[in-house]
Amino acid sequence: MQESEAEIVKAWIVAHKAAYESPVYEDNAWAVDYLVELAYDNPEKLLNFIIEILLQDQSEKIISHVGAGPLQDLVNYYSHKYMEKISNLAIASSSFRDALKNVIVDEECHKDLINLVNSLKN
Repeated sequence: MQESEAEIVKAWIVAHKAAYESPVYEDNAWAVDYLVELAYDNPEKLLNFIIEILLQDQSEKIISHVGAGPLQDLVNYYSHKYMEKISNLAIASSSFRDALKNVIVDEECHKDLINLVNSLKN
């Protein structure tokens, strides 16, 4: 992929602000697909994109889409490896904390992370 990180972040945000399957969404869906691939191939890079998206746009829609999308993948696939980083980001960033409220946590996740997400939802 030859797009810069800034272009990927921008396209992901534009796609998620657009109506699903609209021409605008379809034109930017490549960025959504790219972050899905990162969930399997490069979780550290995925986390960096999550942080950058939340820095660029703190709208309720984007925060909820981050939480229900790439952040949920990161939490469910890598909770044991990224527990400390996720916890620290939840303390430091209100938008990250709000995004965590939209994560549906698998039972296999790190127990402390399950407790953190559940406490944010209450």
